[in-house]
Amino acid sequence: LIEDTPKVQANTAPSSRIARSLAMGAPGDLFLSANLEWSEHVITELKLDSAALPFANNPLVLISSQADYSWPPETGDRIAIATEQVPVGGYARMALGDSYDGLTEQFIFAESATKITQWVRLGEADAGITYQTEAVGREDVHIVHRFPGITATYFALPLNNRAETMLMLQRMTSSETAEILEAQGFDRP
Repeated sequence: LIEDTPKVQANTAPSSRIARSLAMGAPGDLFLSANLEWSEHVITELKLDSAALPFANNPLVLISSQADYSWPPETGDRIAIATEQVPVGGYARMALGDSYDGLTEQFIFAESATKITQWVRLGEADAGITYQTEAVGREDVHIVHRFPGITATYFALPLNNRAETMLMLQRMTSSETAEILEAQGFDRP
């Protein structure tokens, strides 16, 4: 990626699980999350004197394997959506607003954005509400609707003041990293 960036060992579990593990003493240098509340939880539990810094945005979109799929959905369409316990599910609830309750009969609940995309790709759902990055560069799903103003902001929270941690934080928030992330479907914060 970038030559002098420290080696990274990533844990890609849900933010809530990682935050709870960190609070119980699990090791870590940076906590990356699309959920500011979990970042604040880590700050409080570990008594950190640092703040979570935004480094990327990921807009919420509707994807379908059919490029001509229209929104709102027709009666009987199956819509893959995450549970509210994961960030993408909370954003979906926010995006749908008052129409959420009227659509619940059509929802297929998933535990992650990746599972939503998988279900749409396999035809198990007609469409799915997920992050833009789930569709960028894919030929088997299409972005068919954007939810204006609804975006996940990703935060980087340093868990210590080690030189390697600070270097990685600097890299995560650099313009070079922003360009790499934009190629993957992220927007700048």
